[in-house]
Amino acid sequence: MLDLIYHLPEQLQNAWVVGRSCSVRKRRKVDNVVITGMGGSAIGGEIVKSLLLADTSIPVMVWRDYRLPPMVGRRTVLFASSYSGNTEETIAAYLSGRERGVQIFVLTSGGRLAEMAAGDGVPLIKIPSGMPPRAAIGFMSIPILVVLNKLGLCHNYEDDIMETEILLKERMNFWRRRASALGNFLFKQIPIIYSMSRVLDWVGYRWQCQLNENAKVIAHHGCLPEQSHNEVMGFGAPDFINKRIFIIGLFDKKSAHHRTLIRFQEMVKLLRGYIAGFRIYETEGKSLLARMFSLSVFGDLVSVMLAKQRGVDPLTIPRIDELKGSLSRRKM
Repeated sequence: MLDLIYHLPEQLQNAWVVGRSCSVRKRRKVDNVVITGMGGSAIGGEIVKSLLLADTSIPVMVWRDYRLPPMVGRRTVLFASSYSGNTEETIAAYLSGRERGVQIFVLTSGGRLAEMAAGDGVPLIKIPSGMPPRAAIGFMSIPILVVLNKLGLCHNYEDDIMETEILLKERMNFWRRRASALGNFLFKQIPIIYSMSRVLDWVGYRWQCQLNENAKVIAHHGCLPEQSHNEVMGFGAPDFINKRIFIIGLFDKKSAHHRTLIRFQEMVKLLRGYIAGFRIYETEGKSLLARMFSLSVFGDLVSVMLAKQRGVDPLTIPRIDELKGSLSRRKM
């Protein structure tokens, strides 16, 4: 898993090339963009959605379910994103999109979804196989940006991708050392991750998922300022989790409101008697893409360092595999 994280800079560049190879036919009018997927295959959509918050007036939605929402129609651009190509929710959404006549792009390494795209004449963005979906974050995001740029729906992100590659290469070893220290703090604790701006919400959720899958621990993600209006009242109960919660704040100076950081600081003061501790981590880099990836990759490293502390294999996900196997034996 560490090797996969360290090779993310090269993955970003390869993903750009993959996206460039996709043929695109422009439509006159696009009302919305929907990216449908699950788990590690959906996180790429969240990256795109966050970037496009400041880049386009066209709504971008990430959809994690079987049935597409009513807003999806002929003026929708739909990305069916499944690393394996066999995710049943994404296949169901793809079929629903075909029925509604939407413009579809399939992003996958193979499987049934690739076969259906080939049979239906749908543009296929074929990405390399052989890695856990959660480690293919570059392949699940960058090609979508390239295609949207070809459609005239966002600007060209090539310079941002290059900056992100350089930043990750330069800072990876430092982040690994810092991640090892945080892994020590999190050992036998319950991590709660708070994102302090909307462009970091996906990063906070990514932290939760990586801690779940790689380190095999329960973790929780919340968004500030919202959670300070409700969740703050839940600390201290049940009693047995007192002093077992470690809070992590994710902060981006360029996108967060300055009051949100103050709110976080005041909140942890109030919770001093109920939590084991807290840390704030700030983004690095100039472009939004680089800044988001700086904290995302750091979270990936933290999850692997905690897995090492706990003596668990970060690659295997036996319960998820068993659940998928059980579902595959039952009719859709």
